[in-house]
Amino acid sequence: SASGSAFAGGACPIIQRGALSTSYDLARAAVLGAQAVVLAADRAGDGAEALDDLVGLCGVLGLGCIVEASDAVSLAAALAAKAQVVSIRGVLGLEEALALRALIPPQIIAMVGVPSMMDQCAEIDQIRQLERAGYNSVVLINAARSEGEEQYVRWALERLQDKKSASISFPQDIKKESEGPYNPAERWAKKQAKRDPIEYDKWLKYKKTRDYQIKCQVWGQVGGC
Repeated sequence: SASGSAFAGGACPIIQRGALSTSYDLARAAVLGAQAVVLAADRAGDGAEALDDLVGLCGVLGLGCIVEASDAVSLAAALAAKAQVVSIRGVLGLEEALALRALIPPQIIAMVGVPSMMDQCAEIDQIRQLERAGYNSVVLINAARSEGEEQYVRWALERLQDKKSASISFPQDIKKESEGPYNPAERWAKKQAKRDPIEYDKWLKYKKTRDYQIKCQVWGQVGGC
């Protein structure tokens, strides 16, 4: 089906997510080059068209269609609209995500959103539990919001794809080219210090915690923590 073709392997598809609630929105996404879109099952607002109509239109336009749900009610709406790919996002925790997976038929592709850069790198263990529960795919939420965080994404992918769980190492020439610490959080902190000294003081206290020490290892910070 068109909904599944965009996720059948090969190059990473371009997926548009946002305020998509009308036929015009979907047509515009297709014209701009999107290969798939994310529709919210519980969307609301003036002019919002029926979810099943939008799912059907995606097939006509050749767009892959992911319907996003956050609870049992919106999940039921997604399934009623004949969505072939469902994404669970915005749930309260791991237990709720596991419970919702049991409501998704096995023939439906089930995705789930997991927050990135969690305390104690807990996202890795959560993803493995979700995989065992039957989820087909995972979205690392806010994993690459700025330049430099690609290193975290590489680490997460290697950790999930390699059973050895080896930490990623960075070529020295890449480190030398970077300005200051390669840790993206440190870059943020420098900018924040200029804008908000109070928040920067909180950052300095956070640097002393165990959670920060673990993130230093993940990001491969240059110059120590």
